Amino acid sequence: MKANLWRIMMIVFFLTVLVAMDGYAQKIEGHILNSRKQKIEGATLKFLNTKLSTVSAKDGSFSLALPGTLTGLTLQVSSTGYQTKEIPITQISGAADLEIILQEDYLKLDEVV
Repeated sequence: MKANLWRIMMIVFFLTVLVAMDGYAQKIEGHILNSRKQKIEGATLKFLNTKLSTVSAKDGSFSLALPGTLTGLTLQVSSTGYQTKEIPITQISGAADLEIILQEDYLKLDEVV
């Protein structure tokens, strides 16, 4: 009887830990804009040294879910014709709607054309 009670308590404990760990997942959302506050479609957002990445939508919006264990990483944002921007995750944790502004890179834009 005590062995069954012990097993049930352990199962409840582990389920509680799993649910709590799920709560630590963070969701980063926002918009990618240029210096004139125009939305940038198709910008690539990725965490360096991971496989986590996404692309901004037509309205410049993005959403990226990440486990809370990835502190200390850097978010890299890039798009053709713009300078690549790197943002340490410590600067973006807790942000409700992140606004990332990319500066035009006229030298690279001439190379593309």
